[in-house]
Amino acid sequence: MEAEPRDFQLYRDRLVHSDPRVFQRPPRRRLRLGRTLLWGAGAVSAAVIFALTLAAFPRLGQAVVGVFQRADGQPASPSPLPAFAAAAAGANRPTLGSPDAPVVVVVFEDYQCPACREAVPVVDRVLQLPQFQGKVRFTFRHFPLPDVHPQAIAAARAAECAFGAGKFFPMRQLLFTNQDRLSAADLATYAERLGLDRAAFGRCLQSDASYTAVEQDWQAGLELEVAATPTFFIGQSRLAGAPTFAQLQQAIAAQLTPPLP
Repeated sequence: MEAEPRDFQLYRDRLVHSDPRVFQRPPRRRLRLGRTLLWGAGAVSAAVIFALTLAAFPRLGQAVVGVFQRADGQPASPSPLPAFAAAAAGANRPTLGSPDAPVVVVVFEDYQCPACREAVPVVDRVLQLPQFQGKVRFTFRHFPLPDVHPQAIAAARAAECAFGAGKFFPMRQLLFTNQDRLSAADLATYAERLGLDRAAFGRCLQSDASYTAVEQDWQAGLELEVAATPTFFIGQSRLAGAPTFAQLQQAIAAQLTPPLP
């Protein structure tokens, strides 16, 4: 692996050993999913199979996640979720939009994911809609898939380091634009291009702080049953995969009071 081979191996090791502090789902969730599988083994859906697999075998689950990525342009459909997007937002995460917006949209993304790149202009376009001004805020969180995207963790850490320097969104754009160029040298070049100190950026990229920030976002995604990148949490609903402009607009409008047409 070109970018951060040591950290990718550490991440892989933690997946293999299922560190209960970080990667293991609560036992209640595992038991509930196990009962669901037993009740309907022949008819159980692929999504439930994925969730059960992830609960029992986190590393294998990460490989399965990649299968669910929606880069084929097929519509992504909203599904109910028993958690508010505000709860998924976390603390001190990069945001776009009004800080007092009544609608919170949380996006989990992987910088090597083609569908995530496709979603960027959709989000930008929605944020520019006059009817949403002051009413919606997007929060962005990391959900790297290292088994299918070996440079995704390093890219997420680069974005995290840029976030600390006030350059998250320019770095995010560079990472998505250059998904096939995310080596350690490439990341350093992007940092310099944004006016960041190369040595300081390199130290941040190797620091525990950048790793932990990415890991915490990843764990939050697991707890919210993220099974695709990107995944959008909007109020009490979610969109899995790259949504169309109309889908994202309608999902946000439905959360407003009164709902917008």
